[in-house]
Amino acid sequence: MASRKEIRSRKRRIIWNNDGDDLCITANYNSPGAEWTLPGKEPFYAHFPKRFETVDDFLRIRMKGKIEGTQVDTIFYQGYTSTPNWEFPSENTKALGPDPLRHVVDYAHSNNMEFFYSIRMNDIHHAVHQGTFMWAKFMVENPHLLQGKVDREWFDEKVLPWVRGETEKHPLTDALEAGRRLLVPYEGRKPSDFRTWAAYDWGRREVRDYFLGVVKEACRRYDLDGIELDWSRTPPFFKTEYRANAPVMTDFVRQVRLWLDAWGQERGRPALLAVHVPDSPVDSLNVGLDVRMWLQEGLIDIVIGGFGGRPFTCAISEWARVGHEHGVPVYGCIENGLPYQAKTEVVRATAQRYFDAGADGAAMYDHFYEVSVLPPGNPGVVWPQPSKPKVLYEIGDPAGLRRLDKTYCVDTYGGLAGLPVRLSTESGPSRTRLTFEIAEDPAEASHVILQAQWAADTDIRRVSLCLNGAPVPGGRPFVQENESDDQNWYAHEATSLRKGLNTLEVTAQPSDGGADKLLLKQVRAAIRYAR
Repeated sequence: MASRKEIRSRKRRIIWNNDGDDLCITANYNSPGAEWTLPGKEPFYAHFPKRFETVDDFLRIRMKGKIEGTQVDTIFYQGYTSTPNWEFPSENTKALGPDPLRHVVDYAHSNNMEFFYSIRMNDIHHAVHQGTFMWAKFMVENPHLLQGKVDREWFDEKVLPWVRGETEKHPLTDALEAGRRLLVPYEGRKPSDFRTWAAYDWGRREVRDYFLGVVKEACRRYDLDGIELDWSRTPPFFKTEYRANAPVMTDFVRQVRLWLDAWGQERGRPALLAVHVPDSPVDSLNVGLDVRMWLQEGLIDIVIGGFGGRPFTCAISEWARVGHEHGVPVYGCIENGLPYQAKTEVVRATAQRYFDAGADGAAMYDHFYEVSVLPPGNPGVVWPQPSKPKVLYEIGDPAGLRRLDKTYCVDTYGGLAGLPVRLSTESGPSRTRLTFEIAEDPAEASHVILQAQWAADTDIRRVSLCLNGAPVPGGRPFVQENESDDQNWYAHEATSLRKGLNTLEVTAQPSDGGADKLLLKQVRAAIRYAR
């Protein structure tokens, strides 16, 4: 029997995370309150079958139609998002038998892939979307275990009618109208009362016991190769004192490890434990996850670093160093979080950055979607017929990836990484400085272009750029494909771009008509190779 260490060290070219809605949405079609929609779109479920007629109908959506024959070696299937998959209704999945997820396990193993049962540790979609399937039975029965101050009477009178679709009025609408800061946009990664009132409080033993029970039940049901604890959905995990509660979470991870070891011994094959954690060890500790301690105690086998929104600034090199000190492989998350992050050249650049930083590979997250732009510029998703992303044949091979076209970006997720930035010229010229990394030598490329996007009606003649101390020539307008109608992109020759850290200084001059503000929205570096 191979040891945990031997299995842990196995080469994984690409980890493929399936968020589980290929099963969840069809199973829950017509559940109370289930017809929630995206802005400007038909019902969210419209692109999924309302009933599965065959096993193949199910598998082709995310398995056969997406990853078969590619460099994907491992499937992380999110069997627990808001509720465990074994609590799904069965009316629409009768053709799949009593436990549909077993077909995914069988598919993975018959195609020489690993199967990990992935658990979202605190998903909070239910805070903003209706649908009874968003609310686990355990949560409905125990609203006092949530982070918000939720009493039973308010929950029954205000929350449950909204959950069931009996009213469209969100239970916190009155608080918003009263001017209390309980509601903020559902975007970015910043904790907010609007979302976290409905999150579990992991300081409660009942919550930890419940999730340990989910781990145990998944192991009993499936011939899995491992468990993933997905902490990317969603911090914070405690009401207060996040760092002070880190030992509480470490004890939970320790209990999971003990169970997996005992269960692996019983079945005659070890089970691995993977964790998806924030952008750096410090960021993790700040939300109560002492991953260094987990590694020191030998509790975990795979680290997936980065929550995906900032792939070009997350400290993947720190994760690689810390993980490798303890013999644990590290993978960088590549999430399809914003329209530009799904572009082939951007995915390649993200993977190249991870390899250059010492990571063992990439973990693809939500890349079964095709990202579209909905009027008036709101990002949304559509589900076309299954097609295999080109990058699944490329990014698992560092040598082959090296001379493919790439686009490096200054991260913009939620404005947390320096962009967008507004340059005010009220008191004269305005300057800002941006830094970004390039993970290959631009001198080896045939063409290197710096791309900058400004808000509409920006007078580009008032803007000057300086890259690594060298002036950048004036830009020419161009159109980015498959992005917002609000283009205003400009391309600049970038001969001073270099491997490693780059510094871009942007200067805006006042207009003749008086002071104003210019909004710099995005910055990218396109590296192209002649073939």
